[in-house]
Amino acid sequence: MLTPDLLVLLAATLSALQIVTLIVRREHVDEAPYLGLLVADLAALAWAHLAGHPASAIAFVGEAVAVVLTFAPRILDGAEQGALARDELHRAERVAWFRALLMPGRAAQRRHRRLRDLALARSGGAQAVIRRLRAEVEEARGPEAALALREELATVLFFDQRFSEGVAEVERHLGLAYVQRRPVFAAYLLRAYGELGRLGHAAAVMALIEDGPAGRDPHAAILLAQARITFLAFSGAVEHVEALLAGQAGSALPEHAHQLLTGIARARAHRIEIEPLAPEVRALGETIFSRATLPRPVETRAPRRAPATWALIAANTAVFVAVLALLPDADGGALVRAGALFRPATLGGEWWRLYTGMFLHAGWLHLGINMYGLYLLGRFTEEVFGTVRYLVVYFLSGLCGALSSTLVGAGALSVGASGAIMGLLGALIVLLVLKRGSWPERWRKTLLWNLVLLGALQIYIGFAIPMIDNAAHVGGMLGGAAATLLFAPGGLVGSGRGGRALSRGLAALLLAGALVAGALQARTPLGRTLARLPTHEVKLAGALLDVPDYWELDPEHAVVGDPYLDIKVIAHTDGGRVQLASSSFADPRYQALLAKLRDTARVDPAPVRRGD
Repeated sequence: MLTPDLLVLLAATLSALQIVTLIVRREHVDEAPYLGLLVADLAALAWAHLAGHPASAIAFVGEAVAVVLTFAPRILDGAEQGALARDELHRAERVAWFRALLMPGRAAQRRHRRLRDLALARSGGAQAVIRRLRAEVEEARGPEAALALREELATVLFFDQRFSEGVAEVERHLGLAYVQRRPVFAAYLLRAYGELGRLGHAAAVMALIEDGPAGRDPHAAILLAQARITFLAFSGAVEHVEALLAGQAGSALPEHAHQLLTGIARARAHRIEIEPLAPEVRALGETIFSRATLPRPVETRAPRRAPATWALIAANTAVFVAVLALLPDADGGALVRAGALFRPATLGGEWWRLYTGMFLHAGWLHLGINMYGLYLLGRFTEEVFGTVRYLVVYFLSGLCGALSSTLVGAGALSVGASGAIMGLLGALIVLLVLKRGSWPERWRKTLLWNLVLLGALQIYIGFAIPMIDNAAHVGGMLGGAAATLLFAPGGLVGSGRGGRALSRGLAALLLAGALVAGALQARTPLGRTLARLPTHEVKLAGALLDVPDYWELDPEHAVVGDPYLDIKVIAHTDGGRVQLASSSFADPRYQALLAKLRDTARVDPAPVRRGD
């Protein structure tokens, strides 16, 4: 159940992660007002939690603000990029305006202003925009503001197809070092040089893009592909352009861009027959095509479909629906019958519950939260590890979390995939620490700090909310970290033939264990599970009863019961015989256990006497 305190802590986690992201990316200066909103929201949520007012109006407003400030910018980013891909500048400008309201700061304002100027240029107002920008450059306060305005001016000139003026602006005032730090602007300059026929300069800009942030940033893969195709088109490489447009790189470009680039490539090919390319330009074109067609390293490869992650999501969802259909009573007994991680039964010999508990959830919300976490972490982890090793890490993490919950957990009944998911979190943290240099450093640090903070907050929430199985979370996280040292790319197991064989064998063994566990769970009725539980003797109202070890005794009210299955038994003696009463006698799931209690109940030869 999602308690008010848990909602407050989850919202605080969202705000804290966003704050860390801004600081690690060094965007906190340009996004200072947005950062201030996040800090204020985090302070309000912290007060609600520490003061014990998780259901107050302040807590509710803080939760809503955290959700909006965290998720709305991401949604709007996607909407803006989609509008730009469809060449809908006015729509993109409106989205950027709304985004600037939610994320106030210089960066958001510049972003909106640039799109507004481009939209005005598209509608015939380019000359007015250019005059205004030139005037603002003259009045700019400080060199940084002047450079930003000159970049915007050159962009509008390129957009208005005044390529010579735009290139002159860049060469006189900005320089290639400035261009390299701005991949999108570099792509505009690349096209301008191509339109002017200055392919040597275009090759220099292309090299800057390849060696700069866009060449290493996973999020810039589409921009890099577009720049490569553009350079090849102006180089007259018709076959290369058509091959790339027909592949994955071209799938992100609209149809009119396909036609434009193909037309440019064919026109340039005819011109190059008369004026051949310089050898260095031709060589760079071949190198670029080779890089674009060869399998790319992890850091620039487009995300795969992550079949194992989707299969695990589907399996968890299918199990939840099946349990809901076959066992509609959403109580502890239904969960134990379905295969929940039930400590007395697990220690009593039903080892398969270590597996089956990973695929059970205590409600749609519980399922949704866990599957969302698996979706976010699983796809990237599977991309890095490969499907086979990913499955090994996932199942080992889940088993470690289940074992930790069984041995040291506070509660005896637990369900959920969170132990395995926390294992993926631990695996990524270890991998990002060990694999420095495999990803862009800024991107790696941002992700690493976010994951560390997320793990720490998740464990803190587990301690703060008693209903959360924190032992499973910590055990799963440590299990995933240990599995990473063995099975990660470059780990102790290795990637040679022996390492691959070991990984495949272990993955097959773990999957077989899951199937066997599911079969054993389906064949084990609740009555048989309860009959296996170890018992101990209790004295109750003059009677001796053999009850499961974990049952709780309430001698004041003459009641003994199961705290997880909601079974309560009352005993009294009548004429030398023990009489038992329980509301659970009518439940067919518990009749075998209660019949056993009746058969073994006996009169205490030395009953405990109450005081007068």
